[in-house]
Amino acid sequence: MVSYEIRSLFSSWSMIFSAISDRNRLLILIALLDSERNKGKTGGSLKFSQLKEITGLSKGELEYHLKVLSSNGLIENVPRGPYRITDEGRKTLERLGVTKELLTAYSKS
Repeated sequence: MVSYEIRSLFSSWSMIFSAISDRNRLLILIALLDSERNKGKTGGSLKFSQLKEITGLSKGELEYHLKVLSSNGLIENVPRGPYRITDEGRKTLERLGVTKELLTAYSKS
């Protein structure tokens, strides 16, 4: 029988996998990570309008994806303020192998 701790861990993992399974959500995470690493341009965060421009999503679509990422602890935002990647979001991208080279390629696109 699987212990409660293992079930809880698997449940947490499946929610994270579900949250990052969409390419738009990955793009949002990568954009926020890139913004953080280039703080001079955006202060390490992005406004809703900036994310909308980056992703090309409609307002409703972007709101949905931001809610999924936020509810899974991958991003945070101040009410009516900018969005930032969380430590968990950073760790998730690192586990996926998002490297400095990939961020450089993203920045040039």
